[in-house]
Amino acid sequence: DNLKLLERDCMTSLSKYEKENNTVYLERLPSADALVPIVGAQLVKSTVPEFLTSKTPSEVFTSVVPDTSARALSRYTDMVDTTARELLDRLAGSSDDARIKLRQWELPDLLVALDSGSAAGLPDALRADLEELSKHNGSLTHLNDISVQIGECRRQAEASLASAEDMLKGEAKEDAELRDQFKERWKRPPSEGLTAMLWELIAGYR
Repeated sequence: DNLKLLERDCMTSLSKYEKENNTVYLERLPSADALVPIVGAQLVKSTVPEFLTSKTPSEVFTSVVPDTSARALSRYTDMVDTTARELLDRLAGSSDDARIKLRQWELPDLLVALDSGSAAGLPDALRADLEELSKHNGSLTHLNDISVQIGECRRQAEASLASAEDMLKGEAKEDAELRDQFKERWKRPPSEGLTAMLWELIAGYR
């Protein structure tokens, strides 16, 4: 673009000067062949500074960049590498956890089986439940009956857990009373140590 602009300016100037010469100066212009050829001129000469002739590129760079800057750059590079490794390790760990969870939930095989419309790829327990539901035409009434049964089972389980808690609390109270009464003669291990596993089981069912 710059070359075209320069060429246009030159042609405009040439036309202007030719017109002025033909009307005012009336000078005889030599032909292009009679003119001295234009040759290029070397405006800049490349030379290597004397203080660089005896140094390697690394030595030159060391003299240009301060040692403190080089150390800071090295620390920054190490920090970036460490951060990248940590993030990659976290990503790999999360990917492994996701694969384990998907395998536990039998995904994506389960979704593929559902999309295909075939029950062959479903887990046995789920396939049995679906077959049982299909016997009742998948009715909402049957689902409500199952929900009621589940609720009743839950109430019974909660009642059993509450009864077990009461028994353990009563046993702990009795142990504390006997321990306070007989002091060092009461050789039985403390109740909380004997029933700790039972309390953990109860907490796990809550």
